[in-house]
Amino acid sequence: MTSHLRVADADEILARLRSQFHAKGTQQLADLGSYFERMDRDQTGQLVRKEAETAFNYFGLFPTSQELGTIMRFFGSTQGSSTFLYWKLFLRALAGDMNPLRQEAVRLAFETVQGGAVADLSHLGRFEQHPLALRGVMTAEDLRDAFAVGLGKAQADANNAVTWEAFETYYASVSLAFPTDDDFVAMISGVWDPVGLRKVAKPIIFGGKNDELLQKLEQRTHKEETPRDVLLRTFRKYDASETGFVTESELAKTCEVLGLIVTPEEVRETFKSGQKDGRGKLSVVWFANFICNDS
Repeated sequence: MTSHLRVADADEILARLRSQFHAKGTQQLADLGSYFERMDRDQTGQLVRKEAETAFNYFGLFPTSQELGTIMRFFGSTQGSSTFLYWKLFLRALAGDMNPLRQEAVRLAFETVQGGAVADLSHLGRFEQHPLALRGVMTAEDLRDAFAVGLGKAQADANNAVTWEAFETYYASVSLAFPTDDDFVAMISGVWDPVGLRKVAKPIIFGGKNDELLQKLEQRTHKEETPRDVLLRTFRKYDASETGFVTESELAKTCEVLGLIVTPEEVRETFKSGQKDGRGKLSVVWFANFICNDS
């Protein structure tokens, strides 16, 4: 029970610290790692409690005494009267794993730039399109420099081609700065413009003329008749066999009779999205539902 409580306590503290990184909106996890590394003068991978507390407070995290104690116990060890923090273990836990969506975005970015050294990638990155640069939080050059330093730490030899492991490790540390997947993907898209993340404008079904056709149908209603009744009645002029399906040209003619001109492209996009039979004809019921907003 005690171990489960400690895990829950540690997870809760990590979640709170992550939310603080999100709120700051900067790449401070890598900076925190660099700060820990400077304090670890003997390169033992360990920091005493006072050193850890100084680092946390310097970055504005300010864990309570109880929270710091939990961190030290869960991610450290006690040697005699001193408690030590294994800071690399703690940072890995704080960073967490990127979810599949973020990992895929990073993978697509890496496929775009793989084969270059750290300096090459720094030059290729469009850091002026980074969300922090666009918001004026950091300059593009500061972001470029931060990328080069952070990636350089993850890459064993900065002069060799950057490995996938180094690229992923770097963006795992940056990931904390982006609270939502949309924010993270927007950053990757802005900086690297991977083909797989480019947004393709979706064609507008029926050219967006739904309301225009509906108004013309309403103008033609009589007594208890609904716009849907008018549309289906007009379709029957061209669906002589009453199959309930029409061709592209028959749809265009129906619209023309109702006083609306649609282009061949608008008709094709409608057919692509609509319900069709085995011969590729469009369901008039589907189209009526689409225009009249019926379920």
